Amino acid sequence: MKNVTLNNGVEMPILGFGAFQIPEEETQAAVEAALAAGYRHLDTAASYRNEEAVGAALKASGIKREDLFITTKLWIQHAPTGSVYDDSKGSFQNSLNRLGLDYMDLYLIHQPLGDYYSEWRAMQDLNKEGLARAIGVSNFHPDRLVDLIDHNETVPAVNQIETHPFHQHAADQELMKERGVQIESWGPFAEGRNNLFTDPVLSAIADTHGRSVAQVVLRWLIQRDVVVIPKSVRPERMAQNLDVFGFTLTDEQMTRIAALDTGASLFFDHRDPAMVSWLGGRRYNQAPDSLDHQSHERHPAVRPSRGSRRPDRCPAGRRNSRPHTKRNRNDAPTGSGFIARHRRAWPKRPPHPDQQPPSRHGPVRHRDPGQRHLERQGTDDHDHLHRKLRLHRQNRLSDHHPRHERARHHRPRLQTVLPGATIGEGLAVKGEEVRDAGADVQSWLKSTGLLPTG
Repeated sequence: MKNVTLNNGVEMPILGFGAFQIPEEETQAAVEAALAAGYRHLDTAASYRNEEAVGAALKASGIKREDLFITTKLWIQHAPTGSVYDDSKGSFQNSLNRLGLDYMDLYLIHQPLGDYYSEWRAMQDLNKEGLARAIGVSNFHPDRLVDLIDHNETVPAVNQIETHPFHQHAADQELMKERGVQIESWGPFAEGRNNLFTDPVLSAIADTHGRSVAQVVLRWLIQRDVVVIPKSVRPERMAQNLDVFGFTLTDEQMTRIAALDTGASLFFDHRDPAMVSWLGGRRYNQAPDSLDHQSHERHPAVRPSRGSRRPDRCPAGRRNSRPHTKRNRNDAPTGSGFIARHRRAWPKRPPHPDQQPPSRHGPVRHRDPGQRHLERQGTDDHDHLHRKLRLHRQNRLSDHHPRHERARHHRPRLQTVLPGATIGEGLAVKGEEVRDAGADVQSWLKSTGLLPTG
C-alpha cells in the first residue's frame, strides 16, 4: 500500500475505505469485510451515525492499533452547553468512546460553517496533547482554507473535498500543495452520476487495461497523489477497489480524463446560501447515544445510497411528507433553485370542504361523499346509483382538472339520495333543493333520468 506523508510527518495510506451512507446495522459487517480484504485506512464521522459499528468491527478484527489509520469528523458545534471550544473537545471524546479508541489518527472539521475557528483551536490542543495525531478540514474552498491557515498556528494536514473525473479541483490541489495541505477525495465515483460507469472515455481506457471503470478512476486519483476512500458493501468490489496498484495510466490517458472536468459540483455548493442554512440547521447532541433525529436528515440534493432507502432509517412521518419530489436517478440538481422547486408547501388556495387539513404523514385521501352517505345508512348495494353519480361527476368536470379551483368551488356538487327517502328530508340534487314534501324521491329520480324506469 502506498502512503503519503502529511505536513507533520504522519504517514497516511493513500487508499482507504469510506463508511458514508452505510446503514448502521450493516456497517460492522461491511468494515469487517474491508479489513479482511486488506484495508487499514477507515473513514467515518459523527454525522454518519455509525461510529459505534466501526468500533465494534475494529475490536472484532484483532488488528493491532498501530497498523490502522482511523479518521472521523467533527460536526458543526452550536455551543448548547457552554463554549464551542469545550463542546468540540467533548464531541471528540464522544467519538473516541464510540470507536473504542485511545487516540485518533486524523480528526477533521466536517463543514466550513459555524464557529470553526474555535473548533480549530480545540483541535490544535488535541493535537498537542497527542489525542489526534493529525488534524484537518473537509469541504473547505480555497478562500476559507487560506484564511484559516493565515490566522492559526497549525496548518491543516488534510482537506477532504468532492473530487472525481467530473469535478477535479486541479487548481485547488496546486494551492493546497503550496500550503502543505494533502487533498483527499470523497465521492470518487460521483455516486454514478453523469453515467460515470458507462462513460465512453473511461470505458475505453478500462478496456485497454482489462480493468473496471472504478479501478481506472481510483488509479487516476492515486497517480494525481489524491488520497481516496471508496465505499462498497460488497466484498468482491472491496477487493477490486484495492487492486489498483498493478497498472499505470499513460500521460495521454490522464489527459483524456482531465478533459472530463466540468468545474462544478454534482451534489451541492457549500457557498450556496440555501445550502449553508440547511447544513447549519443540522444539530447533534453531545451525549454519545442521543443524536438528534433532524440532524441526519438528508438534503434533497443528496441522494441516499440504496442500502439506506428504508422506512426504519427515517424519522417518523418523513417518508411521505414530500410525496411529489420524484427525481430521475441521473439528475444532478444543485443550488437554491432545486430547493425552491421542492419546497414542502401545500397550495395556498382554500381546501375543498370534503378535504381534511394537510397531514404530516402524507397526502389526504379524498373519499366519495356518496360513499360516506351510504356508510351512514349501513348499505353499499346501490351500484347503479354509484355509476350514475360517477358519470355525472365526469361530465361535470370534463373540461377542468379535478383539483382546479373552479371545479372544486364554483360548480354545484351532487349529493347522494337513497331510493325510498322522501324529498322532505332536505336533500338536494344538482344544487337545487326539492321542495315538494309529498313526492317520492325514487320516482322523482326516475323522471329526471338518474334512475332506470324499467
